[in-house]
Amino acid sequence: MDLSGSTALVTGAGGGIGEAVAERFLDAGATVVAHGRTLTPSLAALGERSGTHLAVGDLEDAAFVQNLFAQSAPYGPIDVLVNNAGSYPSRPLLETGDEEVERVVRGNLGITFSCLREAGRSMRGRGRGVVVNIGSLNASRPGHEQAVYDSAKAGILALTRAAAVELAPYGVRVNAVSPGLVDRPGLGSAWPEGVAGWLARSPSRRLGRPRDVADACLFLASPLATWITGQELVVDGGISAASDY
Repeated sequence: MDLSGSTALVTGAGGGIGEAVAERFLDAGATVVAHGRTLTPSLAALGERSGTHLAVGDLEDAAFVQNLFAQSAPYGPIDVLVNNAGSYPSRPLLETGDEEVERVVRGNLGITFSCLREAGRSMRGRGRGVVVNIGSLNASRPGHEQAVYDSAKAGILALTRAAAVELAPYGVRVNAVSPGLVDRPGLGSAWPEGVAGWLARSPSRRLGRPRDVADACLFLASPLATWITGQELVVDGGISAASDY
C-alpha cells in the first residue's frame, strides 16, 4: 500500500500505537507529521527519519491545533489524520469526580473532535482527505473501573459516524480502528491477571501488537479503502467474536 505524495499527521506518536502508525506510514512513502505532547526518546528517534516533521505541544491548546493544520505549515496541507492521542485512566465510577470526568472526556473525545474539525475544514476545501480515529474495544465492551474512558471512546465512534456522513460529499472519509488489548512495556507485570485472562479467551492466543493496529490504519488511509467511510474496524484477534468473552 503506497502513500507516496501524501502528508499524514499522527497524534500521540511518542510511543506505542502512534509510533507504530508513524513508522508504517513512513515505510509506505508518506511524509509524516509526528505529534507528541512532549519530546519522548521515541519521538526524537522518529524525527531522525527522512520525511518526518515533529510537532510537540498540547492538543487542548486551540492555537496549537490550528497551527498544525495551517496552510502555511512547513509540511503543507494534511491529507491523512490519525487521531491517536488520548489518556487511559482507571477509577471506580462512584469515586470519579466531575473534574476527572471533564479531564478524561476532553483528553480523548475533545482533542479528537478538535483535530478532526480542523482537518475537515482544510480537506473540504481541497475535495479530499482521510481521517482515522483510534477507538477502543472498551467502547462496546467496557473495561473494569474505566467508565469515563469507555464513554469517551464510545463518543469517538459516534463522532466518526457523524463526521463521515457530513464530510463524504466533500470527498473526505472518516473511519475508526478499535484495538483490543495491545502489548506495551510493563503490561504483563502491571496487570498479570488481565493479560492471562485475555490470552485464555482470545482465539488468537496472543496480545495485539502496535503494528497490527498500524496496518489497519494504513489500509483505511490507502486507495484500497476509497469507498469505506463511517466504519469501525475492530482489531482484536477475534476475542469480540468469541462466545465466552
